[in-house]
Amino acid sequence: MFVGQMVMLYFLFLQTATFCGALYTAFLCLFGGFIILFTHMPKYLYWMSYLNFYSFCYDGMITSLYSYNRPKLECPEEVTYCHLSSPEYILKEMGIRGDSYWTDFGVLLVVFVCIRFVTYCALKKVIIGN
Repeated sequence: MFVGQMVMLYFLFLQTATFCGALYTAFLCLFGGFIILFTHMPKYLYWMSYLNFYSFCYDGMITSLYSYNRPKLECPEEVTYCHLSSPEYILKEMGIRGDSYWTDFGVLLVVFVCIRFVTYCALKKVIIGN
């Protein structure tokens, strides 16, 4: 929510803010690990995932689900082969280490505070400027 407000405050025209917000959202989704998995990213583009708070959300979510000695997932009786029954294999396939939950949480907390601060500064600039 605050990212949208920040974009709207910095770009005074609605069309420009809408276009830049859509570009920013596409960047977040593309390099967040949802569309391109971390293991499939080229090395020269992998650094962009560190600029993206979606990647820290995704990493923390997958780590909390499949890490910390989670037992093997149960397979239905009628299925003869379960490819993704091992949580360690799922983490390996997604390119997630599985030990960085609190690091992800800390980064997200810092990003949250920074976005709030930048939005406050932008709002203050708009109010004083008018």
